[in-house]
Amino acid sequence: MAGGPVEPEEDCGLVYRVLRECSCRDSGLTTSSLLCSCRGEDLVVKDYSRKGVKWLITLPYAPVYRYIYSPEGRLRNELKWYHRLRGAYPVPRIVAYCIGEKPLLVREYVDGEPVSNSLTEDAWKALGSGLARLHFSHGVVLGDPNPGNFIYSLGEAWLVDFEQADDYTPQKAAWDLLVLAATTITLASPLKWRFVEAALSSYREATGDRWSEVLESLGGVRLKLLNPLLVSPLHALRFYRLARSL
Repeated sequence: MAGGPVEPEEDCGLVYRVLRECSCRDSGLTTSSLLCSCRGEDLVVKDYSRKGVKWLITLPYAPVYRYIYSPEGRLRNELKWYHRLRGAYPVPRIVAYCIGEKPLLVREYVDGEPVSNSLTEDAWKALGSGLARLHFSHGVVLGDPNPGNFIYSLGEAWLVDFEQADDYTPQKAAWDLLVLAATTITLASPLKWRFVEAALSSYREATGDRWSEVLESLGGVRLKLLNPLLVSPLHALRFYRLARSL
């Protein structure tokens, strides 16, 4: 069940016991996570200090989205949004966390396929409608809607990483769409633009009348100047054409 009924507690002893006694390896889900097998149960351990330097590349985008850089700050933000989302949107249950010299979090493992690895349009459509649900039903934007942060399981896109989440604004929602497109087209698959279209079309369908406010923000000068797709101007042009056609 999304979220689960048990309130997560700070328990450094439990967190380090998982690391010490369980068989752990790189999860392949995110650069900061380990997949640990513990007496037949799979758990994910997230180390917020591991490869956190990647967030420094977001500094130029501060006028649009203020990212959190400190490991402790990102852990605390993930806990905050976990409390708001659990039971309302599919998120994995947090078992325990440790705020110390090395901020760590233990959560349940979601059995499924990262959307970033999926070649089925259903997974990408679930991501698009799920992102719209997060924006408009729960008032949350992600800042990092990387398709690898969603696990496609039982027909739904589970959100497994939301450390950069923030309160909804149309501009931040538009930013989420740009980041989603930018991270999707880095995939090796030649179907990447089909996936962008599937996700964006599903998002548009789920937003209803509120699509206009996001589309208006997408056309704002600030977002156009800071668009992460501008690494390839042709990609940026293709994205805007697609958005306007929906």
